Amino acid sequence: MRFHLELETMQQLHAGADEDVARHTARRRFGNVTCITEERRRMSGLSAIDNVTQDLRYALRSLGRNRGFSVAAVLTLALGIGATTAMFSLMNALLFRPLPVAEPDRLFIINEQRVGAIVRWMGAEEMIPYERFLQYREATSSVFTGLAAWKPASFSLHAGSDPATTVQGALVSANYFDVLGLRAAAGRFAHGDDERAVVISYRYWTTRFQSDPQAIGEVLYLDSRPYTVVGVAPQGFNGTSVVLDLDLWVPALSTGAGNEGISMGSWLLPFGRLRPGVDVTRASAVVNAVAVRTPPGEPQSRVHGARVEPLSAFPSGGRPGMVRDIGMFLVAATLVLLIACANIAGMLLARSVTRAREIAVRLAIGASRGRLVRQLIIESAPIFVMGGGGGLLVTLWFARTLAAWGPELPNGVVLDLSPDLRVYGFALVLSVTTGILIALLPALRASRTELVGALKDGAARGSASTRGRSIFVAGQLALSVVLLVAAGLFVRTLRQALMTDPGFDPTDVTVASIDLDRHGYSEERGRAFYATLTEKLRAVAGVESVGLARYILLSGGVERNDIEAGDSGSGERIHSNATLSAAGPGYFRTLRLPVVAGRAFTKADVAGSAPVVAVNETLARQLWPGQSPLGKQLHTFDRDFEVVGVLRDGKYGTIDEEPYPFMLFPISQRYRGTMTLHVRSRLPAPELIARIRDEVRKLDPNVAVEDAKPLDDVIAMTLLPQRFAAWIIGVFGVMGLFLAAIGIYAVLAYHVAQHTREFGIRLALGARGSEVLLLVMRRAVIIVAAGTAVGLAAAAGLTRILAGQLYGVSPLDPLTFTAAPLTLAAFALVASYIPARRATRVDPVSALRAE
Repeated sequence: MRFHLELETMQQLHAGADEDVARHTARRRFGNVTCITEERRRMSGLSAIDNVTQDLRYALRSLGRNRGFSVAAVLTLALGIGATTAMFSLMNALLFRPLPVAEPDRLFIINEQRVGAIVRWMGAEEMIPYERFLQYREATSSVFTGLAAWKPASFSLHAGSDPATTVQGALVSANYFDVLGLRAAAGRFAHGDDERAVVISYRYWTTRFQSDPQAIGEVLYLDSRPYTVVGVAPQGFNGTSVVLDLDLWVPALSTGAGNEGISMGSWLLPFGRLRPGVDVTRASAVVNAVAVRTPPGEPQSRVHGARVEPLSAFPSGGRPGMVRDIGMFLVAATLVLLIACANIAGMLLARSVTRAREIAVRLAIGASRGRLVRQLIIESAPIFVMGGGGGLLVTLWFARTLAAWGPELPNGVVLDLSPDLRVYGFALVLSVTTGILIALLPALRASRTELVGALKDGAARGSASTRGRSIFVAGQLALSVVLLVAAGLFVRTLRQALMTDPGFDPTDVTVASIDLDRHGYSEERGRAFYATLTEKLRAVAGVESVGLARYILLSGGVERNDIEAGDSGSGERIHSNATLSAAGPGYFRTLRLPVVAGRAFTKADVAGSAPVVAVNETLARQLWPGQSPLGKQLHTFDRDFEVVGVLRDGKYGTIDEEPYPFMLFPISQRYRGTMTLHVRSRLPAPELIARIRDEVRKLDPNVAVEDAKPLDDVIAMTLLPQRFAAWIIGVFGVMGLFLAAIGIYAVLAYHVAQHTREFGIRLALGARGSEVLLLVMRRAVIIVAAGTAVGLAAAAGLTRILAGQLYGVSPLDPLTFTAAPLTLAAFALVASYIPARRATRVDPVSALRAE
């Protein structure tokens, strides 16, 4: 101890201090060291848990003394963890969340491999005919305790004096709830002989009936037929699909038609519960044997086999695509997290440099390197715990923002992103893992502090730390470039899609669908209903034209059929397959649908007249290459149709599709009870929709108007994937941009603080402020250039994966690859200017005196 006291005294005297002051300073410092040594001896008898508790208390006191650092680190980490947890929450809601039923892992669907007649739900789940479901149910009783079936359906609901509304529901087999293992929250479930029974959802019970027990026995008119409420489904159960929010379930009987029950021509989604002791392999073998030996029933169909697959809340056939899309969002969120991690690692690295003397003293009095690393990691633990909590708040904000401001979802489709235990666990694991990994590198580096230099100078040399932080910031900038390029590509895709000409004019057009078949209307009554309705709407002030059509273009609903025609030149029969719809005379004027040859439909094209058809340019070229199609005969639906018009090629299913064959029939010659009104009007859409509903109510109060909205909104819905991707990745890109700007600001601010004396000397020797400014900005330019170059190279490789999701834009789009790095560079250089400007204002006298 005497040696150390004398050494310290000599150092103080050499620095020019008074001898008494020097000795007093040395004794005070080494007296503290002696106290620390004695404390260390006392603590050696404490348990590991006590040591951890003490380190944690010290960490909280330390963070309290450095509130600016603590707040910045917590906010940064909250953004990174929140973005990643939000994407996991989305994946959890769609793919991982189990159905709220008994033993959901024992429920399986039957999936046939068939060609010919195929009916899919959500574009993925294979449906089977009702009679085939009955055959499976009888032949698979050895492997299933019960086989049930359902199909989604919408109903026109009329109750009391309220106007008719459309509700989402399902037609279900009598054993539907029994197979799911559910118990009614009130009342009972429907039995096989309940022809007019309905089970309502718990949510509908609380909103429509205010949880009144007297709701059991109420009569609801569904599609103009009375049904009695017999029970309420359990709370939290909204059906066997996570993307549909169902209001009610109606027994599907083998008699009836339309939504009155399931007829022998209906197609269903079957599922069953495996018997105890039966595994998937055995069940698949039994189901496959039944599929092979049972004729499909449709002459044009062939069934090659069948297998059982787990009943999931999201259609199994659509899961690979959904995993790909959400995986892309999760990768983007992970990039944000990496940017945040690099930011915090740089902060911790800089903080460890300022604590070099403290760390050196701990090492000098005998603290082991492992003990020191553990303490430094524990000191960072509160940051990551609070960051994880903040991340959950960001996740909740994201869920609410997505519901309020994100892309509108189709009718009946819900997206519940509320976190559950799985999401909370993910956030906890992510916070702990991230915390350990981020804190480890600065802790290891701090534990290698040079004792002599640190004890002599009071701080470690900052050059290595500055270089380390510069590397972290360059990495942040590179990741930000990748995010901005991806966001830019999706924004450009969305813009290109919105600028695409669909082949018709949707502006000022409102659509509203009506289904008279479910109300039992005959063809004669249906024609009269639609004729009266269109005449009344044409008479409304502000309405320019009204047209009827079978489908809404670009709504996703399509019908296809095989066609053939004779080539008048060679006599050869040419076959094709085309999408089709049916429309009335006013449809062409309402949509301003261009007819490039021939004529549109007229009132003379009625049921008793010669069948006619209009084809688009693509179909005309396929069937009659180099010839005029007008007057030619086209054979389909077992009839010959005369081509009277040629339509300009347009978009029929999605806005990004390539031209394909399309044909249009007069609605009077192909009547269906389900029609869609197309109304062109200068009236505001809400006012027009209210008028349409009012006119329909006057004609029949039981008929509800479905999906009434502007046609522009329908088209926008087809761009939902691009809009969703642009929205989410755009948000992540802004986060990355913000964090990267903070990172480069912090590293330059630290650099200026470390070199304050140097800048003071330069200014004292006559350097101009602009020279000091350029000196600091040069460092910023080097960091930005390095990060941008690496980011562009990474983006060029990664964006090729997005090629299938882009429309009208190359994965290496020059505009995007130029604008993204320039935007980032501009923000980074603006952030760099603030600390650089501060360096020019250093007072040389104050800087030298401080040293």
